[in-house]
Amino acid sequence: MMADHSKFLIFPNQLTRATLSLPKEEKVVLVEAPWYVTSPTATKALLVSYRAALQALRERFLVKGYEVEYLDAASFPKFSDMASHLASTGLTRIATFPLASRREEDEVTKLLASHAITIDLKPSATYLFQPEWLEQVGDDAKTEAKLAAWLRRKLHILVDSDGNPEGGSWKLPQTPKRKYNLGIPQPERNRYIEEAAAYVATHFPRVRGGVAGVPSPITFADAEDQLEYVFEGDWLAAPEQIAEKYVLPSVELGLMLPSHVVKRLLQQQAPTAAKEAFLRPLFKREFKRLVL
Repeated sequence: MMADHSKFLIFPNQLTRATLSLPKEEKVVLVEAPWYVTSPTATKALLVSYRAALQALRERFLVKGYEVEYLDAASFPKFSDMASHLASTGLTRIATFPLASRREEDEVTKLLASHAITIDLKPSATYLFQPEWLEQVGDDAKTEAKLAAWLRRKLHILVDSDGNPEGGSWKLPQTPKRKYNLGIPQPERNRYIEEAAAYVATHFPRVRGGVAGVPSPITFADAEDQLEYVFEGDWLAAPEQIAEKYVLPSVELGLMLPSHVVKRLLQQQAPTAAKEAFLRPLFKREFKRLVL
């Protein structure tokens, strides 16, 4: 059997609908990135979400007739192990979307290069900030606040026709932090979640937390439903905290694009300060992507 010299790798932050539009002849590899397990912020609930979402997407690929390979972090605890495995199959080139940080991209690129595998980063809407803007942003990428203002001007978010901030200032008064209970129904535990919970409990017992709670949405439909529940509820009670708890997890997985969240937010009838607060977790994510 001839070796496949090119494959498309999909990591846990890249689970977008765009992946399902890849050419049918593309050989797809779904990757449980080992660094998510070893991250200081890792919890069993997060790992369950990653695993379940990847498995759900895997099934979508199979139904659509794609050839799919799955690399799990239990079998390959380091990405160097994954790189060695990929090289052993005769692979010489991989394509993928941007990873969650530039540091991760550098490390993955170096490891693959050590096995004579080149990497081709494809354009993606998983982040608002695009790689070709690096030369434009300059000093505005040095702080989170400056980058947020730059992105708002660049993408015409909460600014007037002259690029000035709505509300008259980039530093609007903080919205009051109040107790809130949106009563948002959590996604039902399904076979993907049950399998992922058993997998995480078995292979990663030292990761903090438990697997009993229902994790964040793991499908496109559940992510969209949760966003609608947010905007139907009293999200003005604590916009920043609500966005971070109920919206950001879906964006982090790629199940929902940040541009879609921005579009839906701007359609809401709400004070500018509340909208700006809702966007802060998204802009913080963009900043972390550039500096980490």
